[in-house]
Amino acid sequence: MSLPQWNEPLADMLEAKLVYAVDSETRNKTFTHRQPGLELNLTCQGRGALHVGEEVFALAAGTLVFIPEPAVHRLEVYTPGRYVRSVLCIAPSAGDARPFTRALRLLLDKPPFLKPRCLYLDPDSAREVRNLISRIATESRRQVDWWQETALGLAYELLALSARLAAQPRSEQPPGGRLADETAAYVADHLDEDLSAATLARHFGVSREHLSRVFRQRFGITYQHYVLNRRVDAARRLLADTHAPASLLDIALAAGFQSHAHFSRVFRKHEGITPTQFRTLHRHGS
Repeated sequence: MSLPQWNEPLADMLEAKLVYAVDSETRNKTFTHRQPGLELNLTCQGRGALHVGEEVFALAAGTLVFIPEPAVHRLEVYTPGRYVRSVLCIAPSAGDARPFTRALRLLLDKPPFLKPRCLYLDPDSAREVRNLISRIATESRRQVDWWQETALGLAYELLALSARLAAQPRSEQPPGGRLADETAAYVADHLDEDLSAATLARHFGVSREHLSRVFRQRFGITYQHYVLNRRVDAARRLLADTHAPASLLDIALAAGFQSHAHFSRVFRKHEGITPTQFRTLHRHGS
């Protein structure tokens, strides 16, 4: 299986500046990629999902996700044109002897930042995080005297605040209740089975209307849309895996599609290319 795309422009920027911040960025998606250092991704407006490795984090206003260096990730947006985020990327250089750089390296080795993590912040905490990211972005843009030292100091403050927020148990309680999360876990384990809303509602002992309502509250999209996205995700992994079945029909059925034609139509709508083109590109490392 080919390695996900390396974000070379960001890697070059971080090598020179150690820290990169952007405030109020409107995004519709990102492709699966890797990058150096740690990324903090704060959703300011809209809804979506952040795929980090095999995990999927639901995004809504106030969601803060930690993405450490080894993790491959991509952003999926459910509200195109209305999804806004603020991002900090930081990669302290091992050869930089400045005190703040050494302190940052030590902080990034602490438990909160060693694995992907998702926090759901209250409005005040989200504003505080966003304000620090905005100040770092401003320093990086203006580059007046001592700007880099100031940006690194603010980054340290932001990381310390994020670690403190991660220590609060309520920060990891997602909006929308347990039912949607249990349903999502069931979907992930039964993609090749009947996953109609009526079937899942019977399985969990609730009405179809209630299931649909809590699912939209939790993820910001319909239940049917969520299932379709997860099936496309599964198909993408199988198409890129050299050990997966060679037949496109077998891949379609394993991902839960009822026919080759339905699979090809949905996949092309999501990815912009056919399943055959996707497999050719990714199995040859393009």
